[in-house]
Amino acid sequence: MSPKPTPLGRRTLRSRLGHLAYLFFPVWTSRFRLWQLERLYRPDLEATRKSDRQKHDDLLTVYWHFRSEHEDHILGVETRSLLRRARRLDVDVGAITQAETNWNDDDFGNRYLNGESIDEITRRVRCAARESWKFRATIINQIGGVLIGLVGAIAGLVALLRH
Repeated sequence: MSPKPTPLGRRTLRSRLGHLAYLFFPVWTSRFRLWQLERLYRPDLEATRKSDRQKHDDLLTVYWHFRSEHEDHILGVETRSLLRRARRLDVDVGAITQAETNWNDDDFGNRYLNGESIDEITRRVRCAARESWKFRATIINQIGGVLIGLVGAIAGLVALLRH
């Protein structure tokens, strides 16, 4: 048994998954592909584990290569999503994103933030979102109070005019 050239045929990731699912659910589709890779390679890995160590190692190398492609894609999508959310909330992440030590490069030409940088940006984004919701809550409370008062006044006038 020789290592498989590609786990999913010769098609590219996008054409194989379906363009719409890939566009709207990129993380889900990559996690689904990880599950498929697991199901595809697990029986062969189990079969060659004790019988032929060289074939097992070759198969494991191919498996981890394809697995890393999808895991790196997930990290890239999550990095872009986090940076997009930070820009939308106007969070200053310039010092984090400009430092080269905060970025990881994979074998496929993608760049994504390392774990510490993701944690720091996530903390800042959550803090900014919390502040934004505090402001919104005060506005909603003030408007809600006025609306409840108006409804009460209108109900009182209607009750007064009926008698």
